Amino acid sequence: MKVLFINTVCGRSSTGGIVRDIADLLQEKGDESLCLYGRYHAPAHLNAQRIDTQLEVYAHVIKTRLFDRQGFGSARATRRAIKAIEQYQPDIIHLHNLHGNYLNIRLLFSYLKESNFPVVWTLHDCWPFTGHCTHYIYDRCEKWKDGTCGRCQRRTEYPASYLQDRSRKNFQDKKAIFTGCKNLTITTVSDWLADQVRQSFLKEYPVRRVYNGVSLEQFAPVESGMRRSLGIEEGQVMILCVTDGWSNRKGLDHVVAAAEAIREKGLPYRIVMVGVQKKLHKRLPEE
Repeated sequence: MKVLFINTVCGRSSTGGIVRDIADLLQEKGDESLCLYGRYHAPAHLNAQRIDTQLEVYAHVIKTRLFDRQGFGSARATRRAIKAIEQYQPDIIHLHNLHGNYLNIRLLFSYLKESNFPVVWTLHDCWPFTGHCTHYIYDRCEKWKDGTCGRCQRRTEYPASYLQDRSRKNFQDKKAIFTGCKNLTITTVSDWLADQVRQSFLKEYPVRRVYNGVSLEQFAPVESGMRRSLGIEEGQVMILCVTDGWSNRKGLDHVVAAAEAIREKGLPYRIVMVGVQKKLHKRLPEE
């Protein structure tokens, strides 16, 4: 089997790591893969091809920052991707993040609709069915449900636009571009996201929840000495919270509130946070 991946990055960050892990597993099973990506570098052992030049990425960033048109630049890069697909002739095309200033969604999906390749699209966030944002829960925004996107509350958040708000047009364009693709299945990394997709204009597609995999060889219970080094007493329950780059969007405010409540009530719990940036230390309780 030949699988072709498309993602912003390959072998780095969360989604790039997922692509790398799937590609490694395919290789172990005797299958083949090719990853088309837009930014940075890919691990040397992977069959991967960068489709964008740095100049093209910068041009797409400008289009996003000024005109709020993330996903509508990088025409040349997308034509290179389509050419690579034609040459590789995969059995399955596995899409991941299509945002990130490297791909033209109109050109890509026009090609996918004309081709006969089975497509699996793994959604890692909400960007495919909103007019702008990747996450809307923080603002309790549900405009994406009825197509009334506009005056976006998160316009200056990723993918940030500082000049124009094109969220309504983005929504309308995405709906036309992403719907009507034959032989496409959507997978999500959580039940919550699967439920959101089923309420969006993507509900015409089959939706399956597939959790991100974890290596049980690398992540397994061991005697680490962490309790001793952190001064956590026997009998205390240790709650481990891990993320790459803490923010309120990733639950920082909830973790802080929980820690303060635990301290005030004298409960036998200790919260251990991994991945805290130095600048955030002053916002955290001392214990």
